[in-house]
Amino acid sequence: MGRPSHCAARWQPALVSTARNTLLWLAPDGSIQREWKAPGDRDSRHMNSVFVQQGRVLVSAFGDFLESQDWRDHRIDGSGLASVRGGFPPTGHP
Repeated sequence: MGRPSHCAARWQPALVSTARNTLLWLAPDGSIQREWKAPGDRDSRHMNSVFVQQGRVLVSAFGDFLESQDWRDHRIDGSGLASVRGGFPPTGHP
């Protein structure tokens, strides 16, 4: 059974570009329709998953860091979830 057309029209795949600290939304033809970039150098946050919860776009990452691969020194205490609109909570955890 197929999806109702109104649901299919709202569905849009999003990908994480870990090295670029970027979320990419794809158009039906596979082209990049829009993107969101977190502040910081390449791979400073090590973002790795994106999902939607109650209408909010969330991304998991190894932390709220600005320098490239700074997350490596904080693998246990730095990870958390961030809202694309709100950023990481001050403690780095949800």
